[in-house]
Amino acid sequence: MKLEINQLKKSFGQLDILKSVSLKIGAGDVVALVGSSGSGKSTLLRCINLLETADSGELYLDDVHITFGMQHKIDGDLELNIRKKVGMVFQQFYLWPHLTVLDNLIKAPICVLKRQKLEAIAEAKQLLSKIDMLHKINSYPAQLSGGQQQRVAIARTLMMHPEIILFDEPTSALDPVMTQEVLKIIKKLANDGMTMIIATHEISFAREVASYAIFLEHGEIVEQGVAEQILVNPQTEKLQNFLHTVHK
Repeated sequence: MKLEINQLKKSFGQLDILKSVSLKIGAGDVVALVGSSGSGKSTLLRCINLLETADSGELYLDDVHITFGMQHKIDGDLELNIRKKVGMVFQQFYLWPHLTVLDNLIKAPICVLKRQKLEAIAEAKQLLSKIDMLHKINSYPAQLSGGQQQRVAIARTLMMHPEIILFDEPTSALDPVMTQEVLKIIKKLANDGMTMIIATHEISFAREVASYAIFLEHGEIVEQGVAEQILVNPQTEKLQNFLHTVHK
């Protein structure tokens, strides 16, 4: 799996959110996306997953090529193709409240991927066992803690067999204990070779798990490089100031 973005731009009214952002990600890469709130991290992830439509630029995902712009309409089949390849985990979980944990996991594979129900149930049980959530298989989201809900949301994404997973501040709504539960799962996915882009404020975790880091400010990539290097020894004053603020 290879993801490439060329000169992606996105505005909301007169506000420029992304300003000609370009990046390349290879199979097995784990990219930490860091920056203050409002820097464009979430918008970039949502544009990759086509939850937002960029104003201009290009996106390449394996053999899929999308050119954004007013003259380039994205049809439903292309959008579905991207969504099958690119999973996304949000900070607010977005589990279906009226469905049990099991039904949350199997609904999309059955409806979208046309998988057999018994096969989907077997895989769901296996995934829930791996994240220590099998005992909650018949619970509803309201009966789970925030950390448990986020673990279920990750499992639901994995049920679609994505080639890349986008994480949008997956621990921002969690307390420190729950945060560690979720980060442990993400770290295991990284060790298993899952390609991921993780928007996060957890800088120590980003240093540990990410192979590459990108620092965004006001919709522009200010600094990027090997995570362990730029998050320990940043070369730009802007990243130095950001890291100092985060570590206060």
